[in-house]
Amino acid sequence: MKTSIGKILVTGGSGLLGKSLKNKNNNFVYLSSNDVDLTDTFQTKQILDLYSPSTIIHLAARVGGIKDNMENPYDFILTNNLLNTNIIKYCTENKVKLIFASSTCIYPKISKDYPFTEEFVDAGEPEPTNNSYAYAKRFAGYMMRAAKKQYGLDYCTLYFCNLYGEYDNFKNDTKSHLVTSLIKKMHHAKLNNNDKITLLGTGSPLRQFMYAGDAANIIQYIIDKNISGEYNVTTNENLPVKDISTIIKQVICYNGIIEFNGLEYFNGVHRKDASSKKLIDVIGNYKFLSLKDGVEKTYKNIMENL
Repeated sequence: MKTSIGKILVTGGSGLLGKSLKNKNNNFVYLSSNDVDLTDTFQTKQILDLYSPSTIIHLAARVGGIKDNMENPYDFILTNNLLNTNIIKYCTENKVKLIFASSTCIYPKISKDYPFTEEFVDAGEPEPTNNSYAYAKRFAGYMMRAAKKQYGLDYCTLYFCNLYGEYDNFKNDTKSHLVTSLIKKMHHAKLNNNDKITLLGTGSPLRQFMYAGDAANIIQYIIDKNISGEYNVTTNENLPVKDISTIIKQVICYNGIIEFNGLEYFNGVHRKDASSKKLIDVIGNYKFLSLKDGVEKTYKNIMENL
């Protein structure tokens, strides 16, 4: 599918969402950390000048699971601030439209109002287990709003819920997300005939998980309709981690027992569900894959490519 907006460049092209978007649309320019160090201002300007894009889809980020976030807070905030600042600065100075991938994890850790709508982004402290990543995304939001006010930056921020898919990092346990980690853990337990697996936390927190292919489809909608503004991109399913693990267990046909270590420290925020109503009002109705269907699709693709 081609777009009339002009040359489109994607950062983070080798990540989960980048590969999912490339699978949908191969006409864009995809950059990864092997092509350029986007924390370096000179390298960033040099390669972006080379391609001279009219739109940048900024997906590049330092990401990881709860343990990685907790153990490396400085690395998370430093890397993400540098990445985001260099891209926002370039787009502002060169009148390039920016589509920015953010996350619902930046919402407050405690609220009386659920699901979150976009005006609650800065309403309170984020969850401590990932606050460096969250504050870096929040700071990028401040920068884009300021750049729009002062210089007319055209941008669209998308607050994605948790993503999963066949292009996630299944090799590095510190980089993989919950659904990915559970698929891998249960697949290995099945192969090794392990009769029990133990997961961190209590299993009670509520989470929204979206198949990355759906996230890629939404980005394409944003491009095709030339949409600007700030939007949540989430599914309607908001499930306890226990239920999520049970769904994955059924898909993989793992017959062992799933237990949780009971340590609330690893739970993170109890709930952080957000509403996509504002987005749906703009793009029209969109049917997201259910978690069961998305996990089945992911697991099938993984098994076919082993």
